[in-house]
Amino acid sequence: MDKNILIVERINDKYIIEHILKNLKINKNINIEPPLDNSLDFIELDGSDLKKISDKLTELKSDILKSKAPVKIGIILDLDKNKIEERIALINKAIETAYENKNSISNENKFEKIELEEISFDLACHFICHQGEGELEDLLHALRPSGTFFSDGVFECCQTTCFSDGKTLSLKELGKLRMDFYRRFDILTKAEKKQAKINVQWDNFLSNHPEAFDFNKNVTELDNLKAFLKLFST
Repeated sequence: MDKNILIVERINDKYIIEHILKNLKINKNINIEPPLDNSLDFIELDGSDLKKISDKLTELKSDILKSKAPVKIGIILDLDKNKIEERIALINKAIETAYENKNSISNENKFEKIELEEISFDLACHFICHQGEGELEDLLHALRPSGTFFSDGVFECCQTTCFSDGKTLSLKELGKLRMDFYRRFDILTKAEKKQAKINVQWDNFLSNHPEAFDFNKNVTELDNLKAFLKLFST
């Protein structure tokens, strides 16, 4: 049996990806590594994150070399405002830093061989976005059912009023605020709101409210993510 490993940015990403894997009914065991950032807050991917990715690959080196089964490693990152080529270059630099060689990948959503001492393993990457930029929350926003939501009103209001008195919120921060309000105020029941801190956690929320997102919706970026995850079942 292959040794399948997924590297994600945050603990929230782990819960959401696990939910999608369950919906896809992929039977192969896939181990999702402790995230690059274990906090529930977002992180900006800039030069400093090269170290986080290379450190994670370095941690896995021993397991790769000792594994008696073929190893497949996937890396899932938010695209944010970057180009795909820039994200691939970041991963290639992390590979070079971790394994001290010039191995590289050239495409998204495709396993490519990485040489490591006397063996090789497969590595692939995927960059989550919606309409060419953004992150996982932007994709989830596109998967909501149709309707009018309180969270959208808050988002629109904040775009025009939260920038007064020198205070600013980026669109990324507003998007996360909108998703938090969607779960907390649009979806949770009155009883659940009494323990909102627990019930909005992604692992609990997705289990208790499958109606909140349509993971079968015809959205190109969702299909691309599913195609990436299905690479582990072949």
